[in-house]
This record gives sequence, structure tokens and C-alpha cells, in this order.
Amino acid sequence: MRSFIFLLSSFAACALAGTSKFTLDLTWGTGAPDGFEREMIFVNGKSPGPVLDIKQDDWVEITVNNNMPFNGTIHAHGTQDFRFSSR
Repeated sequence: MRSFIFLLSSFAACALAGTSKFTLDLTWGTGAPDGFEREMIFVNGKSPGPVLDIKQDDWVEITVNNNMPFNGTIHAHGTQDFRFSSR
């Protein structure tokens, strides 16, 4: 009986979860983030790229369009939990 309740609660959590969808367009262009002009990667026309605001338990779908003249990879840096940001 406990496993049935656990299974039922798992389905309920999935049903209540939202979906966060993002599109990231990678381009290669000239920029000067520190005052010295050079070629660099832009994400959606900006550097640094956008903040991806995702709620806990959400499903996440990220579409990456590589419009650069070469292959590239993406990665994420950390998370912020606003409940404990004052520590």
C-alpha cells in the first residue's frame, strides 16, 4: 500500500510540474566586454547570455541554435536559492 501511495504522489508531482522552454541562439561577433575589442560568442545577441529562471520540479526544454562558424558547447554555472540568499 505504501508503494502505491508513493507512486500516486510521484504522478501528482509530475502533473503539477510546469515546463520551462528556452531558445538559445549562438552567434560569433565582435565585442568589448572589458574595453578591449575582440571576437567572442554571443547568446541571443548578448554577452553574458540570459538568465534561465527555472522553478524546482519543472521540466526544462532548451533549444540551441548554433549560428557560429564552428562547433561549440554550452554549460551552466551554479544555481541560486533565494530562500537562503542572505547567508
